[in-house]
Amino acid sequence: MPRKLRLGRLGFAATVAALLGLLALPASAAAPPPGSLDPSWGGGTGYVTGSTSYPGVQGLVMQGSKVVVVGGDVYSHNGDFVVSRYNKDGSPDTSFGGTGTVETDFGDRVDLASGVALQGNKIVVVGYTCSDDSFTECQFAVARYLKNGTLDASFNGTGQVMTSFGDGQDFADAVLVKSNKITVAGYADGDFALAQYQSSGALNTAFDSDGLVTTDFDGGFDAANAIASQGSFLVVAGYANHPDPDFALARYESDGDLDTAFGGGTGKVETDFDGGADAGHSVDVKGKSIVVVGSATVGHQQFAAARYDKNGNLDPSFNGTGTATMDVGSDAVAFDGTLAGGKVVAVGQTCFSCLPGNEFGVARWNSNGTPDSGFGTNGFVTTPVGGDDSGASAVAVASGKIVVGGYSDDFFAIARYIG
Repeated sequence: MPRKLRLGRLGFAATVAALLGLLALPASAAAPPPGSLDPSWGGGTGYVTGSTSYPGVQGLVMQGSKVVVVGGDVYSHNGDFVVSRYNKDGSPDTSFGGTGTVETDFGDRVDLASGVALQGNKIVVVGYTCSDDSFTECQFAVARYLKNGTLDASFNGTGQVMTSFGDGQDFADAVLVKSNKITVAGYADGDFALAQYQSSGALNTAFDSDGLVTTDFDGGFDAANAIASQGSFLVVAGYANHPDPDFALARYESDGDLDTAFGGGTGKVETDFDGGADAGHSVDVKGKSIVVVGSATVGHQQFAAARYDKNGNLDPSFNGTGTATMDVGSDAVAFDGTLAGGKVVAVGQTCFSCLPGNEFGVARWNSNGTPDSGFGTNGFVTTPVGGDDSGASAVAVASGKIVVGGYSDDFFAIARYIG
């Protein structure tokens, strides 16, 4: 209900004059609608791009009012972890590493940072390190930084840890910090893989006796892309391939065992959308709801979301089936998502098969699984950030703003939208 005007001592004529003055304000004074780029970010453009060429932002977290993004350069023979921090207006935070950006080398190897979380005022970054750029022998890589961007020597003595599940390809993609434990999710030789560390950087041997867990779904290639907590449980999402990939979800007890109360006694759930290739890329848990965001092939690749109840059953109150897609007319893939205010936000790349020509894509569904018509055009926004080729891969929602990280012509790119 509109607030009633109180005439008080202004009198009727003065009040009418004040109202006419409000009506005469320029259109630019009106609040931008949801889905619009935030003009208070990036000097009025709503986005910023990095000054150094990297493939793009792979992970993003809010540190107070500041934005921390991570990635790296796997195209060079000796790529490093890259961590950048931005002020609330989008300018580089020079209190972080002197320039706003820190690079970390794990030796004469190819390194890429893919996930980030906070541990108090410290920054935990995970990814992988490979012996060469053919990626035949790779390990989980973890680094922890102090607030000023220096490596935290109390973490393994160097601020860095490398972990192998055996000879082969081990790639970390996401991290969760809870109860002073650091749990990293990814894949090892084609299975879901988890590694859990003490705050000191040592593997937590209370987690499956050696700190390492792998999970196979159906004998095919499986990969974990995201991790969240649900009470004392760990919820991990990704995809399982048999023969076409489907959304895959697993829930673990605190000791690393699969939770047999989840997924009908298996601890695992798979979701197929329309018989094509589907992949979960993020997971978020709010209350009793678990939401996985990714892509589904329904005619062509589309943004996709699935909502589950606490036991892993699809929730029919979400679009009638527990699943929803958003068709924007061309291939589009969502690489991250979150729950905010009961709504599902997804970010990714539009026209996925078009190079150059990709754009940031941001979607929002209502809590019932229908597109949010008050957000962009029927729930979807596309943004050509910076150059001719751009895409989004990470998101956080804070203070009513949607912060999105990705790339623009091989540069870091961060956009902020009105949420």
